[in-house]
Amino acid sequence: LDNSVTVIGSPQADKVTALYAAGQTIKSMTGIETFEINLTGAAAIDMKNVDDVTKVMMDDDGTARVLTLTDLDAGVAVEVETGVTASGLVVDLIDSSSATDALNVTFKTTNAASNVFTIDSGSANNIETLNLTMTVGQNVDLTGFTMDTAGLKSTVNISGAGATILSAVDTDITTIDASATTGGVTMTNR
Repeated sequence: LDNSVTVIGSPQADKVTALYAAGQTIKSMTGIETFEINLTGAAAIDMKNVDDVTKVMMDDDGTARVLTLTDLDAGVAVEVETGVTASGLVVDLIDSSSATDALNVTFKTTNAASNVFTIDSGSANNIETLNLTMTVGQNVDLTGFTMDTAGLKSTVNISGAGATILSAVDTDITTIDASATTGGVTMTNR
């Protein structure tokens, strides 16, 4: 799926699965609710021409991969199917000018505690809230989840039954709310 293909979904709930080994700009995608991205290499996907998607599924195929989503619409959830060591997610929202921007990330596949998955807020972004849903356990590095504007702070909310290890947390994150998790949270480094 690249800059030469137009994808139009049906009135029903539709899903598109695409394989990426490198960066790509999608020409046009409308009427598709779920977009699954299978990575065979690090890939930066430009989402500016993608409308109607409510969930992006990331699958690193059990190998270290980094997915960068640029110009992602606000409110699109990201689901991580696997998250081995050195895999990561970089999200650059198309518009982060609101004072209430949020990113929702769900972890779906159990990984060893030594597998560290990174979440980065991208460049020129002010994402005030990161919501982590841990259906399984995961070690998460939030060093790159920063606020672009000096003085602004962010919040991380953690829910679900999976055990969460926060191996690194940026100083812009000043609130970590784990009241909705039953899996427990361990922070090993600030």
